[in-house]
Amino acid sequence: MRTTLTRTNQRPSLWDFMNEMDQVFSGGFLTDRPQGERAPYFPAVDIVEREGHFLISADLPGLKREDIHLDINDGVLTLSGERIDEKESSGKHYRRYEKQYGKFVRSFRLPENTNPEAIEAAFADGVLEVMIPKNEKVLPKKIEVKPAKEGLFSKILGKNETEEKH
Repeated sequence: MRTTLTRTNQRPSLWDFMNEMDQVFSGGFLTDRPQGERAPYFPAVDIVEREGHFLISADLPGLKREDIHLDINDGVLTLSGERIDEKESSGKHYRRYEKQYGKFVRSFRLPENTNPEAIEAAFADGVLEVMIPKNEKVLPKKIEVKPAKEGLFSKILGKNETEEKH
């Protein structure tokens, strides 16, 4: 699943609503499952926007730091790993399964105003925190149009090459 970080002052779009509905209908409801059937593991995530950065906080109880993988590729931050049920035994007869185990992948498209090279992550007490700094605000820039003694192309290519083309 891919989640897009959006600014808090933006109105949710139709796509945001559709993505949320997809999440609900793809396993978001808690239901009484038959014995032996478990829900897929889908760690809960909070995303907060601050003045200078975004903060992603993911609940990953029972995992070790070595079991968590963070990758960034083409503006998408991907969190993955696996939560393994080490206490499972064939002699147990569960009445209800509510704990979630298994492999998971969460992906987040980063806004253009972030600095992927400066992302930091820390894991303690079952909570992963990822800090994604924002770039300094790029201000609009006016470009002065100067009179040219010679064209830009002749300046870049050299006079001889542009003269040969004419």
